[in-house]
Amino acid sequence: MVVVLLYVDDIILTVSNYDEVDRLQDELSLLFELKKLGELGTFFGLQIENFDKGLFVLQINYAKKLVENFGMTDGKKSYTPLDVNPRHSQDEGSCLLDPRPYRARVGSLIYLTITRPSIAYAVGVASRYM
Repeated sequence: MVVVLLYVDDIILTVSNYDEVDRLQDELSLLFELKKLGELGTFFGLQIENFDKGLFVLQINYAKKLVENFGMTDGKKSYTPLDVNPRHSQDEGSCLLDPRPYRARVGSLIYLTITRPSIAYAVGVASRYM
C-alpha cells in the first residue's frame, strides 16, 4: 500500500517497501519535475522522527517559537485539562481594542493540538471567545 500526501507542490510518499517508493518516484518523474529530498525530517512545522515501528510527529520547535513570539517565556506554567465548568459571565472583563493578536494566538494553539491533544479542550474554550 502506498500513501501519498500532497499539498500544493510538496509530496510525501510512504510505504512499507522502499522499492515501491523508488518505483513511484520514477513514474512521477516522467510527468513532473521532482527533487528527491530523502527521508522526511519536517513538514509544515511538524518534526518527523522515523523509528522501526513507525513515525513519531513532534512540534517542540513550533511550541518553543510560540512561547517566544508571544512573549511568554517567563509566564507561569499551568497543567491541563482546564476546569470543565468555568464560570464566565458577559459582564466580566472588557472587549479587546484589537482582537487580532488574540485570534493569532488561538489559531497557533489550534495548530499545536495536532500533537498535543491534552491542550485541545483548553484551546477550544479559548476559541469560543474569538
